Amino acid sequence: MFHPFHHAARDPDKPAYVMARSGEAVSYRQLEARSNQGAQLLRSLGLKRGDAIALLLDNNARFFEICWAAQRAGLLYTAMSTRLSTQEAEYIIGDCGAKLLIVSASLAGQAAELLAKNPEVRHRYAVGGPLPGHDAWEAARAAQPARRIADESAGRDMLYSSGTTGRPKGVKTELLDEAIDAPGPLLNVAATLYGLGPDAVYLSPAPLYHAAPLRFNMTVMRFGGTAVIMEHFDAEEALALIERHGITHSQWVPTMFVRMLKLPPEVRARYRHATLRCAIHAAAVTARIARRRSSMKVPIGVSIGKSRSVPLDEGKLDGREVEIAVTERAIPMQMFTTMGLGEMEGEIKDFFEKMTPGKTRRRKAKKAARKPA
Repeated sequence: MFHPFHHAARDPDKPAYVMARSGEAVSYRQLEARSNQGAQLLRSLGLKRGDAIALLLDNNARFFEICWAAQRAGLLYTAMSTRLSTQEAEYIIGDCGAKLLIVSASLAGQAAELLAKNPEVRHRYAVGGPLPGHDAWEAARAAQPARRIADESAGRDMLYSSGTTGRPKGVKTELLDEAIDAPGPLLNVAATLYGLGPDAVYLSPAPLYHAAPLRFNMTVMRFGGTAVIMEHFDAEEALALIERHGITHSQWVPTMFVRMLKLPPEVRARYRHATLRCAIHAAAVTARIARRRSSMKVPIGVSIGKSRSVPLDEGKLDGREVEIAVTERAIPMQMFTTMGLGEMEGEIKDFFEKMTPGKTRRRKAKKAARKPA
């Protein structure tokens, strides 16, 4: 049951995701139809299992329609940073072997510079408006039938590092011979450690081309939850969204915490966060669970990035259970944060939750043992 098509059949009108600023909501029924049409379009262009496409997109409502189309068509999809130079984007497009490039109309300057690059790209599409030299994705997709393609297979992302130590480096893993709704390891961890499930309402404040937002949003949709996606981060807007949408889970980076903490106390006091159960920090490669008045038997590393998408890889936990002592509170919000935040950890937790004395319970998390190569 871990794919949007299941939820489209069971709860078709439930929002799969909502764009925070525009308010555009895409239901599971719409996501299923549009991702099927997208997969049909990809096949009509000659793309087959194992082929690659590249995305240069801002946060918009078409982003996940395209990702799910590629996923069910068995493709490798590379989401690129919108802040890349033309040379960096050209390199990634060539290195990943993209046969198709999809660009946001808002990135007209970058799209124009890339037109003369990467002759191996056979097809170029624009999203959100016209671009010279690009076909309109929405129109081309809408012309396709909404039925599932006959040869569905599970594709996945292929993401690149920022290139701080040279050229950007891609992380390619072999496609598995599995159904499109096969559960991945991130689902296990998201459910066990973070409590993600069909009732989750997940706030995504970061650019979707980053590994954690891309993968966690798609995981929320696999569970049948709802993602609320910010087009751009704004500290007060994020707090308002938590209250307005009844956010249960969220994911942040330190600069976002700093900006929220810098808001005047009277601004912060305007908004309620009683629904928020879990705040995940995912910017650093190695992180730990850090909570006031809580303890852990075993240190846990949480790695969410381009090279490691599965938490618990840093803690030597293969096949073993980790027991965590958790202090229950009136608002049982959990904080998954990064080592080194120091005193700010306490400020953040105080900011999000009214901590009250409570009893301690124990939770167990287990990482499956690796299979021999």
